[in-house]
Amino acid sequence: MSSKLDVLIELLQQNNKKLDKLCALISSATILQETISPEGEIRGAEEIGELLTESYLSAIALDDELDNKTKQYNYHMSEFFIGDTPVDKEKRDEQGPPEMQFN
Repeated sequence: MSSKLDVLIELLQQNNKKLDKLCALISSATILQETISPEGEIRGAEEIGELLTESYLSAIALDDELDNKTKQYNYHMSEFFIGDTPVDKEKRDEQGPPEMQFN
């Protein structure tokens, strides 16, 4: 049992390292984009830091709003489709997207 846990921990650590790299790349790209204003003026480090902070907080607010909308959607679906069971949802997910036919 402990070997499975060790493997899981190792996989999570590898995943976290990849996520750290991804966050670093996104942050560096954002910093590069924000070094020059739309008017073509060079911005200072403090101004760039404020922009990144505002951008980060806005993204968190949008993520929170998305979570709330998803919870509302799931609640409405559970109220509207009374007989829907988790097994039915799994079967739908396994089917894949419907194929479209063009004439």
